Amino acid sequence: MTNAPAASNPANGSIHERHLGLSPAEVLERRAQFGENRLPAEKGVSVWSMLLEQIKSPLVYIILVAAWFRWLSANSGISGSSWPSS
Repeated sequence: MTNAPAASNPANGSIHERHLGLSPAEVLERRAQFGENRLPAEKGVSVWSMLLEQIKSPLVYIILVAAWFRWLSANSGISGSSWPSS
């Protein structure tokens, strides 16, 4: 393995001797060419989509069916004492 001359190795120079980054003119030129160096803004989650995600859960359907049976038994005139005993 051959070593590069010390003068061409930027790690050997002091921070003042090395060129770090782009010049302001290069920055403006590249911004004009490529645009800002930013990620696209993330779309926020709406309340309705969060609610829909919760309703998709099978546990919600089980609870709704249980509530419906409870309402049906309370409004059908059948009380717990009128059920036939085994």
